[in-house]
This record gives sequence, C-alpha cells and structure tokens, in this order.
Amino acid sequence: MYKQERPLLSIIIVNYNVKEEIINCIQSIKDNINFNNTPYEIIVADNGSADGSTKAIQERFPWVIVIENNSNLGFGKANNIGAKQAKGKVFFFLNPDTRVLGGIEEMAMFLLNHQETGICGPLIFDRENKEVTYFEMSVYLNLFLQITDLMFTPLARLYFTYKRFKFKKKVNNSKPFTINLIHGSAMMFNKTAFDAVGGFDEDLFMYGEEADIGIKMKKQNYRITIFPQARIVHYEGSSTKQSVNTKKDSMCTVAMKTVLKRHFPRTWYIRYHLEMLSQLRQIAISSMNAYSSYFNKKKYLNYRGMVLRHLAQYRLLKTILHS
Repeated sequence: MYKQERPLLSIIIVNYNVKEEIINCIQSIKDNINFNNTPYEIIVADNGSADGSTKAIQERFPWVIVIENNSNLGFGKANNIGAKQAKGKVFFFLNPDTRVLGGIEEMAMFLLNHQETGICGPLIFDRENKEVTYFEMSVYLNLFLQITDLMFTPLARLYFTYKRFKFKKKVNNSKPFTINLIHGSAMMFNKTAFDAVGGFDEDLFMYGEEADIGIKMKKQNYRITIFPQARIVHYEGSSTKQSVNTKKDSMCTVAMKTVLKRHFPRTWYIRYHLEMLSQLRQIAISSMNAYSSYFNKKKYLNYRGMVLRHLAQYRLLKTILHS
C-alpha cells in the first residue's frame, strides 16, 4: 500500500531518543493524509537513538524508510541526509513531537501550484490548543522594537498585541498569506526552492535553522506562506527536554549570533548588546520584586529564580559575544 516509486510528498523527520513521540507522529500522518490522493513517503533520519526508536518504527511501520546515523548530527545535517534520499516533489520537514491534524494534502498541492512560494507552513497549536502566533517585521523594525522595549516597554507590548490581532484576522480569512518567518517544527518546501538555497545550513547544530533558510529563500525571491487550512499540534521540547536548560540556552544563543552575524553584518552587534541590556533590565525588575515580596516565601523564591535565570542568560550572551 505504501510503496511508491515516485511519491508526491516526502515527509522527513529527525529523531533522537523520542520513541513514543515519533510513533504517535507517524500514526497521525497515517490517519490524516490519504495515501491514495497524495502518495507520500516517510523518511526518519535517526541521530543515534539508544531508546529502541528505530526498532519500534520498523516493527510498527515497516514501510517507513529509516536512516540510522551513527551519532547526533543535529537538526540541519540530519534533515539534509533525509532530503538526499527523498523522491517527492515536495519536502515536509516535521518534528517528531508533532501531531498532524489535517490539511497537509491541500498545502502540498498549493505549494506545487504556486512556484513563487518556496516554503509553506501550517497553523500550529501547542499542547493546550493555543495557536502559535508568528511575527513578521523588517530587520530595522525589529531593531527599533528592541530599543523601544528597553525605553518604553508598554509601547512595544502594544505593537505585539496589534500584530497578534492582525495575524488572527488573516487566519480567520482562511486564505494563504505571506510572512517573513516560519515555525521550524513543520516546514514544507518546494523541492526546487530547497535545492536552490542548498538546504539547511549544517553549521547550525540546532535552533535558528528556520530563520536562516527563510532569509535565504527571501534573497532568492521566494515567498514564505502560511496555509491556514493545514494544522498540527506541537508538543514542544520533547527532543530537548533531556538536556539541561543551560545547554539549550547556549545552543540558542550561539545560533542567534551565527544567524545575525551572517545575514545582518551591519546591525548584529548592536542587536546583541540590546539583548544583553534587556536581560539586565529583567534582572533589576526581578530583584526589586523579590525584595518587595521578601516576606512572601513563594513569591520571593519565584522572583529569585527569575533573577538567577536572567543573570545566567546575560553571562551566556557576554561569553558568546566575545568568543
């Protein structure tokens, strides 16, 4: 049933020690994408899992293609390895901690019929069924908002509230709409566009890949589009919850520096320092709150924890900035 010499859709999933999650993800694909209407293949690029993931996949879904990497190669490199074996005209890169709800077939056909669109993304909901909002803004607007947030936070918050309203309005319109940044947990590419930008940057081990490839797509004059009829749930963090927060924060911060420095050489240094100032402001605010709630043990410990987290992030930013 699932053997196809030339599938229309190649679904590529990078797995690392999340056996239950990826089994549920593949089952949701099987339940919600009609193979007869949209022939597809599933390729799992496993990054050296030690939890029996590959065996479980092969036993339950013997038609799934499993690539066993010898070690944890990271998100971008593993996805590129999967893409090299993919036969479809459309590539759908999906996190293992997601569940497909529907609309994926229609999104694939939209992408094929609109060659000017390089990337499509579905609507994404979190585990509490809250819709994830995307923010679209120019480089210089983003820089201005960082400064505004430091100088007059309510104005920046008001702007983001407005952007959420605009996003919701577009979603309610039910028509595909363009955007500048797509969520990395579910990215569908026209194969031609994916190949044109050289796939994912393998220098980024984890985090920042969607921003990097999105910028490269825009430079090649491809559109990035949200397709509201397609929907998934993202149980965020399953692949990284095994790592301590400091390791995750470090990877995010390194990725942020790499992407900013590469694509925004004129402003990255300023933006990095603005982020450091933002962390210092949060340390000051949390310290004052901790002091004012000293006799309320629960609140005091909560604010004290926030001080320590922001202090750790500031030190991390400072270290990586000068590395």
